[in-house]
Amino acid sequence: MEQPLDHVARIQAAWQRERPDLDVAPQGVIGRLHRVATLLTHELCAVYARYDLGEGEFDVLAALRRAGAPYERAPGELAAHTMVTTGAVTKRIDRLERAAWSPAAPPPRTAAAGSSPSPTPAAT
Repeated sequence: MEQPLDHVARIQAAWQRERPDLDVAPQGVIGRLHRVATLLTHELCAVYARYDLGEGEFDVLAALRRAGAPYERAPGELAAHTMVTTGAVTKRIDRLERAAWSPAAPPPRTAAAGSSPSPTPAAT
Protein backbone atom coordinates (compact mmCIF):
# COMPACT_ATOMS: atom_id res chain seq x y z
CA MET A 1 0.00 0.00 0.00
CA GLU A 2 1.35 3.41 -0.97
CA GLN A 3 1.95 6.00 1.77
CA PRO A 4 0.01 9.26 1.39
CA LEU A 5 2.19 12.26 0.56
CA ASP A 6 2.83 14.83 3.26
CA HIS A 7 2.55 18.57 2.57
CA VAL A 8 6.21 18.92 1.60
CA ALA A 9 6.11 15.89 -0.70
CA ARG A 10 3.04 17.29 -2.47
CA ILE A 11 4.90 20.56 -3.11
CA GLN A 12 7.91 18.61 -4.38
CA ALA A 13 5.67 16.56 -6.69
CA ALA A 14 4.18 19.75 -8.12
CA TRP A 15 7.67 21.11 -8.83
CA GLN A 16 8.70 17.80 -10.40
CA ARG A 17 5.63 17.96 -12.64
CA GLU A 18 6.32 21.56 -13.69
CA ARG A 19 10.13 21.54 -13.70
CA PRO A 20 11.45 17.98 -13.93
CA ASP A 21 14.90 19.43 -14.60
CA LEU A 22 15.18 20.75 -11.02
CA ASP A 23 16.52 18.75 -8.08
CA VAL A 24 13.95 19.36 -5.36
CA ALA A 25 15.47 16.99 -2.78
CA PRO A 26 16.97 19.86 -0.71
CA GLN A 27 13.53 21.45 -0.52
CA GLY A 28 12.27 18.31 1.20
CA VAL A 29 14.88 18.53 3.94
CA ILE A 30 14.52 22.28 4.41
CA GLY A 31 10.73 22.19 4.26
CA ARG A 32 10.45 19.45 6.87
CA LEU A 33 12.99 21.12 9.15
CA HIS A 34 10.99 24.35 8.89
CA ARG A 35 7.76 22.55 9.79
CA VAL A 36 9.41 20.86 12.81
CA ALA A 37 10.88 24.22 13.94
CA THR A 38 7.44 25.83 13.73
CA LEU A 39 5.89 23.06 15.85
CA LEU A 40 8.73 23.24 18.39
CA THR A 41 8.47 27.03 18.63
CA HIS A 42 4.73 26.72 19.30
CA GLU A 43 5.36 24.24 22.12
CA LEU A 44 8.17 26.32 23.65
CA CYS A 45 6.09 29.51 23.54
CA ALA A 46 3.37 27.72 25.51
CA VAL A 47 5.92 26.96 28.24
CA TYR A 48 7.30 30.53 28.20
CA ALA A 49 3.76 31.91 28.47
CA ARG A 50 3.21 30.04 31.73
CA TYR A 51 5.90 32.31 33.18
CA ASP A 52 4.73 35.44 31.36
CA LEU A 53 7.77 35.32 29.07
CA GLY A 54 8.19 35.57 25.34
CA GLU A 55 10.92 33.95 23.25
CA GLY A 56 13.07 37.07 23.39
CA GLU A 57 12.84 37.47 27.13
CA PHE A 58 13.69 33.81 27.67
CA ASP A 59 16.65 34.19 25.33
CA VAL A 60 18.02 37.08 27.44
CA LEU A 61 17.53 35.18 30.71
CA ALA A 62 19.24 32.11 29.24
CA ALA A 63 22.18 34.24 28.00
CA LEU A 64 22.53 35.76 31.47
CA ARG A 65 22.42 32.33 33.13
CA ARG A 66 25.05 30.97 30.73
CA ALA A 67 27.34 33.83 31.78
CA GLY A 68 27.77 32.22 35.20
CA ALA A 69 27.69 34.01 38.55
CA PRO A 70 26.93 36.87 39.01
CA TYR A 71 24.82 36.31 35.83
CA GLU A 72 25.54 39.66 34.20
CA ARG A 73 26.43 40.73 30.68
CA ALA A 74 26.78 44.18 29.16
CA PRO A 75 24.04 45.05 26.64
CA GLY A 76 26.48 44.66 23.73
CA GLU A 77 27.45 41.20 24.97
CA LEU A 78 23.78 40.27 25.31
CA ALA A 79 23.20 41.38 21.73
CA ALA A 80 26.05 39.14 20.56
CA HIS A 81 24.86 36.17 22.63
CA THR A 82 21.22 36.50 21.55
CA MET A 83 21.91 37.42 17.92
CA VAL A 84 19.77 40.57 17.96
CA THR A 85 20.53 44.29 17.96
CA THR A 86 21.29 46.26 21.12
CA GLY A 87 17.97 48.05 20.58
CA ALA A 88 16.13 44.72 20.69
CA VAL A 89 18.07 43.77 23.83
CA THR A 90 17.02 47.04 25.47
CA LYS A 91 13.35 46.33 24.72
CA ARG A 92 13.65 42.80 26.08
CA ILE A 93 15.36 44.01 29.25
CA ASP A 94 12.64 46.63 29.73
CA ARG A 95 9.97 43.92 29.48
CA LEU A 96 11.89 41.70 31.94
CA GLU A 97 12.16 44.59 34.40
CA ARG A 98 8.41 45.33 34.13
CA ALA A 99 7.68 41.64 34.75
CA ALA A 100 10.12 41.60 37.71
CA TRP A 101 12.41 39.01 36.10
CA SER A 102 15.29 41.48 36.26
CA PRO A 103 15.85 44.31 38.73
CA ALA A 104 15.56 47.77 37.26
CA ALA A 105 18.82 49.48 36.43
CA PRO A 106 19.88 52.40 38.64
CA PRO A 107 18.52 55.81 37.60
CA PRO A 108 20.46 57.35 34.68
CA ARG A 109 22.31 59.94 36.81
CA THR A 110 23.88 57.21 38.98
CA ALA A 111 24.15 54.39 36.46
CA ALA A 112 27.51 53.59 34.98
CA ALA A 113 27.54 53.76 31.20
CA GLY A 114 26.49 50.42 29.78
CA SER A 115 25.40 48.94 33.12
CA SER A 116 24.93 45.20 32.99
CA PRO A 117 21.48 43.73 33.56
CA SER A 118 21.13 40.64 35.72
CA PRO A 119 18.21 38.32 36.47
CA THR A 120 16.44 38.27 39.81
CA PRO A 121 17.16 35.21 41.98
CA ALA A 122 13.90 33.63 40.79
CA ALA A 123 15.24 33.65 37.23
CA THR A 124 18.50 31.91 38.10
